[in-house]
Formats: sequence, structure tokens, C-alpha cells
Amino acid sequence: MKCILEPSFDTPLVSFHISNRVGTAAEPRGLEGMICHTAEMGFRGAGFFGRDQFDEKVDGLGAGLGIGTRRDYLTMRGTCLLRHLDSLFELAVSTMHLPRFEREEHEQLLRETRYELDDLRDDDASLAHRFLNRYMHPGYVYCRTALGTKASLEKLDLEECKTLHAQLFRHSDLVLGIAGPVDEDRLAQLGARIPQHSEPLARETPKLDPPAMARGRRLVIVDKPGREQCQVAMGHLAPVYGTDAHDHMQVAEAAFGGMFTSRLMQEIRVKEGWSYGANCSMHRARGSRGWQMTMAPSADVCPKAIARTLELFSELHEAGLSENEFNFTRSYLQGSAAFERSTANQRLFRSIQEEVYDLPNRYADNFSDRLDAMDVAQVNEAIGAHTHPGDLCVVVVATAPTMQAPLEALGWDSVEVVAYDSY
Repeated sequence: MKCILEPSFDTPLVSFHISNRVGTAAEPRGLEGMICHTAEMGFRGAGFFGRDQFDEKVDGLGAGLGIGTRRDYLTMRGTCLLRHLDSLFELAVSTMHLPRFEREEHEQLLRETRYELDDLRDDDASLAHRFLNRYMHPGYVYCRTALGTKASLEKLDLEECKTLHAQLFRHSDLVLGIAGPVDEDRLAQLGARIPQHSEPLARETPKLDPPAMARGRRLVIVDKPGREQCQVAMGHLAPVYGTDAHDHMQVAEAAFGGMFTSRLMQEIRVKEGWSYGANCSMHRARGSRGWQMTMAPSADVCPKAIARTLELFSELHEAGLSENEFNFTRSYLQGSAAFERSTANQRLFRSIQEEVYDLPNRYADNFSDRLDAMDVAQVNEAIGAHTHPGDLCVVVVATAPTMQAPLEALGWDSVEVVAYDSY
């Protein structure tokens, strides 16, 4: 087990993270949602306490304890006053090694997840991202839903989830991190409280080699009745985090859609007024994840907004950034970096990510130094190699009977219309 300490003696508040090295990308095909479900079940009764008693114990400490699921790892986070650290940590360990996995809670959690799927379908922005992930590169482990589907949730077996849970929290795969008024001796004492005997076999990690680039401009209309505003999400795979190409593309990401002065925001919002926001984002992951552009234009201007975005993206691909644009964006990224590591907990979280992604220590903190060493030619070379305006998946949540014809008129290599509740 790896232990990481971020000491901070400013307040008596302490946070701890217990992370593994296997996330939702490792789910068996057809059982999407299994890891999220399994991880959550650990908090629905553990050790001597049923679910209600467990929640009361956490609340009685004035603490917070929960689990976050990511594509590459799971992380349990606890926050409390220093004097309650031992008690909260004991509860956290019990969720990993003494989960009850009661059938009633299993069935209740399945019902809650189905309700969550219904809520997601009510939120058009979330719906657009869900379908973009599905269609961007079909079959790729990062493009499958972590929440699950109606069909996959019906297949989840309680005993199989219980077996999986033990595999997810093997002692040798864990990363324990603590931020707050704690020293190395206290960190070691807490680490020793995590059992390490009788480990199960390791959970097989997924192959992260991305599929061949899905070719052509592909339009997916997610048909939802009564949409006066459309949600648009478009994208393709991006370079792997931890590579020079990803560093260079972070500059392109900010310049194109990551600042208020970015090209997308200035053109789509400020100049044309087509959408309140127009953004670009790029994921961090152990493998290649997405470069995504999003906006929410009204239905009457949606085709214009998409057409102009495609033009801007093509211009970025062909010409890259100007020297002035590069210098301004680099300055912005260096100035904003301080806000991402201003607290001990932020620094701890970055250190844990570096560990589970197998990156050098302080890799994220050294981004400013790597920016100093960059020049515009390197960034533009990466833009030319890693942007694909001709091979792009575009998802639009809209009312198909009224929007299909004007959207199709933009010209696509393929068009597909799917019901909003079909996935």
C-alpha cells in the first residue's frame, strides 16, 4: 500500500482518501453500473451497523464519508475534525472489509439507480454527454456508461457484487492519503489499521488501447419532445494524460474553449449570442479519453451554431494558434494553476491521481515549468496531429420531427436518430 501525506496545521480539519487502482472501465461488458453499485453497497451497512446506524455514526461525528467512482479508480474520502479521525477511519475501513451486502439494500439501491437514470434523462446536458460517450468510439472502455442501463442493472447479482467488492479493495492495490494536521507516524498508524491478510486475486485491469479512429462526421439526434433549446456535445478521443501531446493540447483546449476570451466563447456567445456557454474540455485518464465541445443554443439557431463551431474547429486544425494567442493562454494557465493547489486537500488529490496514473511525483504541479519550456510551434504541431474536424461525433438533444431536416442540411457522413430514453 502506498501512503501519501500532505501536512497542514492551519486548522484542526483533516481529510483522508483511500483509493484503489481499478475503476469503472474494468466492468464486464453488459454489466455496466456494476462497480458503482458494488462500491456504494459498502456504505449501506458495515460491521456491527446497519445502514441507518452507520449513517447516524458518521453524522454524530459531524463528519463526511463517501465514495467517488472514476473510470480508472475508486476513491473513498472522509473529512472530520482531528479528534474524530480514529473513529471515522474505523468506519471507513469497515466499509472495505466488513460490508454487509444485505439483499434489501441491494434491491433498494437498484431502484434508486433506476430513478437516477430517469433524472438524468430530464437533464438535457447530461443526456448529451451520455450519448456522446456511447457513440464517439463504440466499444471503447471509456465510452461505456458507468451508471448502467436498465438492461445491465437487471443482471447485477448480489453475490457477484460481494466477490467483486473484495477484489476492488485489496491492500496491495490501495493508496492512502491524508491532508491536515497529521505527521508521518500518525499516517503509518492509520495505514496499519487496514487489513492485509487473505487478499483475493487481483481484478483484471482493462486494455486501454483505443479503437481505430471512427471516421467521418457523424450526427446523432437524441429525439426528445418539446425541446425549444438544444444541447450539443461533440468530440473525439484526445491524447493520454501524462504525455507531451496532452500538455500541448491543454494550451489548445484553453485557447479554443476554456476561457471567456476563448474562440468558442467569443464567437458563439459574445458575437452571435447563440448560446450562453460554448466550451471545450479534455479529460484526464490513464488511457486516451475525450476532447469535447459543448453548447446549448436555441432550436432556431442550433444549425448555425453547429456549423460555425465546425468551421472554427477546422480553422484551429489548419492554422493552430497565433504567437500572441499562445502567449496569452500560457500566461492564463500559469496564473490559474495556483488555484488548483492552494489547499492541502487539493494537493493530496493530485498526488493520488499521479500515483494511480503511474506518473512522476508532483507531475501536475510541474505543469507550469513544462509550459515555460513550450513554444507555439510545438502546440500547433500537436493541434495538427490530435484534432480531427473531419472525424467527429456530434450529438444533439432536440425534437427530431422539427430539427432533423435543418440539421441534416449541414451535411454529414451519417445521421442517426435515437429516442432519448433508449439508453
